[in-house]
Parts: sequence; structure tokens; C-alpha cells
Amino acid sequence: MGFFLWSYVDGNFYRWKVIQEELHHTDKPWSNAAMSLHLATSTIILVLGSAQLLPQLRKATNSWIHRWIGRLYVVCSILTSIGGIYYIIAEGCIGGFDMDVAFFMYGIAILVSAVQTWSHARQKSWEQHKLWSWRLYSMALASWLYRIEYGILLGPDAIHPLHELNFTGPMDKVMNWFFFVPNLFVVEYIWRHGIHNNSTSNKRKRPAVSLVVLKVVTVVVLIVTVIASYLTWVPNAIGRAGPWLETRLRLRLEQQQQQGIKRNEPFDWTKVDL
Repeated sequence: MGFFLWSYVDGNFYRWKVIQEELHHTDKPWSNAAMSLHLATSTIILVLGSAQLLPQLRKATNSWIHRWIGRLYVVCSILTSIGGIYYIIAEGCIGGFDMDVAFFMYGIAILVSAVQTWSHARQKSWEQHKLWSWRLYSMALASWLYRIEYGILLGPDAIHPLHELNFTGPMDKVMNWFFFVPNLFVVEYIWRHGIHNNSTSNKRKRPAVSLVVLKVVTVVVLIVTVIASYLTWVPNAIGRAGPWLETRLRLRLEQQQQQGIKRNEPFDWTKVDL
């Protein structure tokens, strides 16, 4: 997010093209606005969704905070979905039709979860409200996990034999769906097995293996997050590409030179502040 936001600060939208060469369109303001809306609100829902997990906010004395954060959370979720869906329809994804379909369905999943979360809250159907809010949060986490998973698979060299720089490789086609569909199954599993309930009877039902796996995954995600922060996210926050993105940039340039790829518009990579 910081990488894109910094472009607005100094007007250097060429930075967007480090992520995807044709992500920013000089002659298509509505597509640029949709992508900007999607990026901004997707960051907000990740923060707000995490805040809603705090039990202190759900206490009777603080319930108004929970409600107002929830309203903003749902609105931002709807906006990030609309922004992403509009951009997919207008411009398409870098990975082609396969990615278009998967990411479009991801946007629909966010939209449906957000509307259902709000609807059940209005109806005071609290159990269903909780279930749909969990589904919504799992979708909010998905975009972050997408980057985490790619960070693990590609490693610091940003290379994998099954990955293509234009995201059309075999691994990429799997990742188009893998980053968000399993999240819904995890939520369903937790809900059906009563893990969401803290009663003594339900605590006895909690599968020990599942909890161990959850703890291991949590540790792995934390480690990869720290590594990704150094390679990409912290540099991005100050408008730099960082070692990981810089490597991908060089690789893409070499590939384009080898394949003789023609661009839709003249582009000067020297304008990117690395």
C-alpha cells in the first residue's frame, strides 16, 4: 500500500509499473481510481477486521465502538470489492482469463460476506452475523496471505520453476484460487466443530492436531512476515521498491528483452525511484 500511496505524494506513478507494467493507465482515470480505491480500502479492512477480534470491543460498555468500526468495516469491504471488480472488467488481470475469473469470484465473495454480515446484524441474528463476519475476515486476510504464500514459494530470489513473471505458470494458476478458497473451508471447519464456542463441553471437542497445526502455521506466517517486511513492505512504506521487487523488475526487463515484448505505450524505467 505504501508503495502506491507514495506515488500520490510525489506524483511518480511509474512506481505502479514496478508491480505490474500496465497497472497505471495515463488515459484511463476511472481504472486508476478503481485500483486506488481497491488498494486503500483493502488495507483498511485488514486493520479494522483485526480490531473487531478484540474481546474488549464487544463488551457491553464498548459495544458502540464495535458497531461503528463494524459499519466502516462493511462499507470499506464493499468498496474494495467494487473497485477490484470494476478494474477486472475494465482492464483484466496480469495473469489473463484464469486470474480474471478467480479474482472476480474473490471480489464477489467479499461483497456477499460484507452484505450478509451487515444484514444479519440488522436482523439481530447474532450467530449468523458472527459466522459471516468470520468469512469476511478470512477474505480480508486472503490478500495478505496471497503475498505471504508467494513470498514462501518464490523465496528471496523471487524465482520458481513453475512461476511466470506474468503469473501464467502452473503454480500461478493454482494460487489464483488457493489464496482464498481454503480460508472459507477453515472457517466452516472451525464453526462446525464448535471451536468458536468457549464452553467446557466444546473445549473437549477441539482437535488437538488442528490446534498444533494452527500454532505452527502462525509461527511460520510470523517469520515470513518479518522477512517480507525487510525485503518488500518496509521499503515500500517509504516509496522504495526493496530488494525483492527490484529483483523481479530486473528479471522482467531481461525476459521482455529476450522475448521482444512490445509495450502499449512508451515507458522509461529510469523514472522508477528504486
